[in-house]
Amino acid sequence: MARIVALDVGDRRIGIAISDETRLIAIPHSVYERVGYKPDTLHMQRIAAELDVEAFIIGLPLNMDG
Repeated sequence: MARIVALDVGDRRIGIAISDETRLIAIPHSVYERVGYKPDTLHMQRIAAELDVEAFIIGLPLNMDG
């Protein structure tokens, strides 16, 4: 079964977590320092290719006060 990547997108960084192969557990992968739309997209494409990713889930950003 292919993995799922979860992204926590911020203005400066993107937090990346990846599921295990059973899709039951999410494991922190890395924090990516944003550069621009195209380089950011290429970075996510590389992750998808390396880790057999089937889908991306993007979190809804909220302020720290909710």
